[in-house]
Amino acid sequence: MLATLSSGFWTPNPVNNGDVQFYGRYADDLWQLSFSSANGSPLKVGAYENAKRTPVRGSSNALEFYFQGRACNQIVGRFDVLAVSSDNLGVISSLAVDFEQHCEGLPDALFGSLRINSSVLIRP
Repeated sequence: MLATLSSGFWTPNPVNNGDVQFYGRYADDLWQLSFSSANGSPLKVGAYENAKRTPVRGSSNALEFYFQGRACNQIVGRFDVLAVSSDNLGVISSLAVDFEQHCEGLPDALFGSLRINSSVLIRP
């Protein structure tokens, strides 16, 4: 299923461990997606492997997708920052990310792409 959102809001916060969160709505459903680097620095172009659930990540990269209040207890995943730009204060102004999230150690995965103010194409 491909869901395309045309509205939502995001909170890129370079002061809070480089966390980037996006809150969106598709039909009547609310969802949240967040990404963070392992060392708390702002996101840069590159691959972020071995991402864990945000609250329990320790020193790992973090990735988490919530949908209608449902989330995974255990997450293993990865994400690729394909493009990112920020203003002189470090606040992100555009972002292109592809991600993969596995829940509870299962082989099935959620694959997704997020584009905010970006012309990078969504992967097929």
